[in-house]
Amino acid sequence: TTTTTTTTVFNELSQNNNSDEVYLLVDKIVGEVAKAAQNKEINESDESKLIDLALMKQNDLIILSRHYSGNKLIRHAIRNIPVMTSQNNFALENNFGLENKQKDHRIHAIIIGSGLSGLTAAVTLLDRGANVVIIEKEAFLGGNSAKASSGINAVDSSEKCDSVEVYVNDMKAAAKGEGDVTLMETVAAGSEDAIKWIENRLKLKLELRSQLGGHSCPRTFRPSEGLTGSELITYLQRALKPFAEPQLVIYKTTKAKRLLMSENNENGVEGLEIEFKNGTVHKLFAEHVIIAAGGFSSDVGKDGLIEKFAPELLRFGSTNGAWATGDGHKLAISVGAAVTGMESIQIHPTAFVDPKNPNATSKTLCAELLRGVGGILLNHEGKRFCNELGTRDYITNSIISTNPPNTTQPEAFLILNAKAAKEANKHVAMYSNKGLLSTFETLEDVAKWMKVSVEVIKNELVNYDKVLETSGEPVDQFGKKYFMNMPWSTGNDVGPFVVGRITPARHYCMGGLVVDKFSNVVDQNKKIIPRLHAIGEIVGGIHGRTRLAGNALTECVVFGRIIGLNISVTSSSSSDFKKDEEEKDEDLNKKPPVDEVRIITEEELEKRKKGGEYWVELFGRVYDFTDFVHEHPGGPESIEELSGKHGTDLFLSVHTEAMLDDFKPIGIMKK
Repeated sequence: TTTTTTTTVFNELSQNNNSDEVYLLVDKIVGEVAKAAQNKEINESDESKLIDLALMKQNDLIILSRHYSGNKLIRHAIRNIPVMTSQNNFALENNFGLENKQKDHRIHAIIIGSGLSGLTAAVTLLDRGANVVIIEKEAFLGGNSAKASSGINAVDSSEKCDSVEVYVNDMKAAAKGEGDVTLMETVAAGSEDAIKWIENRLKLKLELRSQLGGHSCPRTFRPSEGLTGSELITYLQRALKPFAEPQLVIYKTTKAKRLLMSENNENGVEGLEIEFKNGTVHKLFAEHVIIAAGGFSSDVGKDGLIEKFAPELLRFGSTNGAWATGDGHKLAISVGAAVTGMESIQIHPTAFVDPKNPNATSKTLCAELLRGVGGILLNHEGKRFCNELGTRDYITNSIISTNPPNTTQPEAFLILNAKAAKEANKHVAMYSNKGLLSTFETLEDVAKWMKVSVEVIKNELVNYDKVLETSGEPVDQFGKKYFMNMPWSTGNDVGPFVVGRITPARHYCMGGLVVDKFSNVVDQNKKIIPRLHAIGEIVGGIHGRTRLAGNALTECVVFGRIIGLNISVTSSSSSDFKKDEEEKDEDLNKKPPVDEVRIITEEELEKRKKGGEYWVELFGRVYDFTDFVHEHPGGPESIEELSGKHGTDLFLSVHTEAMLDDFKPIGIMKK
């Protein structure tokens, strides 16, 4: 039988669906939908869906109608159509009975989490004809992967300085004698093919390459347009679009509650218990469960994983989204999974200090790339104090040591010259828009802002440049060997210079579940838990004590591909659900549709902003981001800044137009 847990209000509605009140609420909904359609505020597709749901007395819609009216009711209803329609489909079959539905439909894999590793595994499995269900607790896909920006690492076999062996040695050096060397070798050996898959399957070109900290060679790749993580998620979402239900089902705002184990656990995992947004709980059965739920850097509660394994790190802020609470770890641990290195939480040396809220615990990452292109770090005296391309733990400790003992939030300054800022133009524009970077025309202005002597800064830059005058390979007093966008001191009063305040912050969990090189989860007796797998940040042992910059994205693609290629896919009828290649290409080139062209004036755009709505003009089209503003992975500030404006130029400084594929414009701007 189906186990169903509901809220009190849901039970009440279920028992009184024929009551006069429900009849009146349905009548109200139909009236509001009809009004919105007449005013061309919703398209025909959404109109039809809402009418159908209303006449079926869909419980969530009834609840919404009790508390909202007019545009707000319509807006919230449209936003929840995917959840309401998916639940209602199941409702038609024995009271939300997913178990019964699956008698005629085999699920090859349930994937918990929709970051880079989870989506890579999904696309790989779908390409092989598998039936896949993705569970995502947030309202959007991407997780922390969408926030990564410095790049993805890979060995380039055409480069004489690099090889799998050199790459593994760099990882081992950062790991400081800890970690699983077999997993490190797997990442390095699969890295070049990972890049080829991204470029050939996803059609995302990674044309730029940087030298980042801890690497012996330049091996960190990124696209020429957009930021690496967000572009990867965008292109993966585009790759998923040609796959239709039931081959691919995605449940957003849905929690993974409990792993379902076979009798006596002999056959391992059989499925997953999930909870929808409205509180209803269901069981999904599948041949495999893949946990790709990320880390736990935001699990700061009294009984959280940080309190348990690394309480001394609670004093730092976090660059992670609030969703990084170790849900996947807890699921797997509850069925006997082994963990390793849980105390190893990486402190990223450079997170921004927001001048508007300097003590905020949620920090924006200052990407490693800014140091990779030549940015340098200065202390509160205006002096360099470390090798800016050293490992993350080394730089973090250097920043802490240059501040007074027991400083709550140790800080330093990042500064880029004009050449470095130009090379990192996407990042500079994004961070400047957030108010995290400031631009000054002279070093005098920089010194005033930093409250230090300009002569100290000038002398520091002159001495920094002297390393280029030495014969042989240049090495400075901190052991730095790579110098980009030099010199600084020639005309060092001429800007612009870009400067920001930075501080260390919790960033990445090196510890996690124990897996083998095929991503099978291992229990505390060192035995594989059948049909349970883990990929991405949730896995422990790949990085040891410290992760190299750019390695997070690499491991996600490498192990996402491994699990996607190794799971057995049999008895699938994928040909019924999968479009052919011509249809895929056609879908990828489509622009977001405008069902019925609505002309929007400057006055209406401004009026909506004053009314608390977030309408933005992009590429001549107007988008309503009101319901997305607080779900935006980068935070609400950028959407709030663009509200009521023409935002194309600023949007392109961070994203590409393809990022809008998942949003439907509400109209076009009047010329």
